[in-house]
Amino acid sequence: MATGWAGDGAVQDQIDATVDDAIKRARSQLHHG
Repeated sequence: MATGWAGDGAVQDQIDATVDDAIKRARSQLHHG
């Protein structure tokens, strides 16, 4: 599926960044809780 503005690699990078950020937030909350 072509997005027209970004390659598949760019889309995957965005997904990875979002998931990584979510993991960091979850770990931060666990440490503080």
